[in-house]
Order: sequence, then C-alpha cells, then structure tokens
Amino acid sequence: AGETPVETIEVTTRQPHLHGDENLSSRLAQAGITFSAAGGVSALPVMNGMMGDRIQLLTDGVPVTAACGNQMNPPLSYVSANQVNAIAVLPGVSPVSAGGDNIAGVIALSTFTPAFNTSDTVTFEKGSLGYFYQSNDNGRTLSADATVASDTWYLSYAGNQSKAESYE
Repeated sequence: AGETPVETIEVTTRQPHLHGDENLSSRLAQAGITFSAAGGVSALPVMNGMMGDRIQLLTDGVPVTAACGNQMNPPLSYVSANQVNAIAVLPGVSPVSAGGDNIAGVIALSTFTPAFNTSDTVTFEKGSLGYFYQSNDNGRTLSADATVASDTWYLSYAGNQSKAESYE
C-alpha cells in the first residue's frame, strides 16, 4: 500500500481557558466523539463504535489508562476541562508515533504550559471561575483555576467538581 496520510481532526480552545458554558465533552463532540453516558462524571468516549481500551488517551504525550478494569473511572475524568489548551483527535488505527496499537483512535490533550513573569516577587497572575449545567440528570460542574508566579516560582491550581442526581 502507498503512503496515505492519517486523518487528523484538531480542536483548539479560546485563550486562556474554557468559558463557563463549555466542557470537555462538548469540545470532543465537535471532533466527532460520542459518549456512552454512565453518570455525571463517568461518560466514556466512543470512536468508530468502540470505547474503553480501544481508544488511546494521551495527556501531554503521556498515555493515560483507567485505574479500574471495568472502566468506571475513564481517563478523561483525570483532566479538568479548564486545564486543556488543545485537543487532537486521530480517528481509526493509530500510528506508532501516537501510541500505536489502538484500533478506534487517539485523543491527545495538551494542557497549558507554566507562565513565569519577569518580577522577582510572587504576584497573582490570573484566575477564573466557571459553571456548566446540563438538564440530563441535573448535571452541574463548577470549575476554578488560579495562578501565582514570579521569575523563579510558578504555582497553579486547576480543578473542577461535577455532580449529577445519578452520581455522588
């Protein structure tokens, strides 16, 4: 067979963070990913009709797998949506450069890089607070992030909390 290029779909965020009306699932849906919903947090991505270990998830180039054999905590739940800078989706059989050995595809997430400032004093650099609501199971997600930095120190927090009536 000849050299055929691998189809790549890339979705990037608006800088610097996701807004309160967005979440990771809706951004992945733009790239053709569907989900098998199992609660407020535990939706599993589905690519080409396959899910679970058939999909490779890379976060900053590092493969991430579910810690539970029954996929009860999908790898996408390990990354807060407000930490994601860019998403690249490679549907179908993945090349070796993207982890290989995945017949459904690859979801590659890139997070924000540290941003130091030029002052020698630690100062507040940025922060945000977001809220997302979905009517399915009354799902609610609260996200927050804050960053302080100097020319040698960088401290950042980014996290979210999701609740739905079917998940505690």
